[in-house]
Amino acid sequence: MTIKKSKISESNNLSCTDELLINWIRKIDHKKDEFAKKDPNNLIVQNNIMDLKQRLIAAIDDNYMITDLSTVIDVIVILENMTFNRELLLTTRLGKHINKIRKKTENEKLSKRIRKLIEKWREAILSNDSESNGNNDVPTHFC
Repeated sequence: MTIKKSKISESNNLSCTDELLINWIRKIDHKKDEFAKKDPNNLIVQNNIMDLKQRLIAAIDDNYMITDLSTVIDVIVILENMTFNRELLLTTRLGKHINKIRKKTENEKLSKRIRKLIEKWREAILSNDSESNGNNDVPTHFC
């Protein structure tokens, strides 16, 4: 009898663990759904930004020297007219490439324009961070 009880308790522990895992996955899916409801275009925007990033990378060489100035300017103009949040900038790493192009270019006007774009992104992120300081679910800085 004792053996049967221990087997039952072991099977209950497994099912309990499975149940906890299933509930955890459901919570994650629910949070994803909530995020999608808040910003349904996020995935579309991220894909568009990745396309822009690929165009930008195709217009520079391995040393971040511009090989196709018109494409770089087109991408910068599009980026200037878009709004970004921290998540998009972190996932796409677009700012890294933009900043390296700014540092390497000899075109002063382009460099200043890129600097203004980076400042615009920085200000947008800082203003969003200051608004979300009261919310513990949203990180305000990254290590």
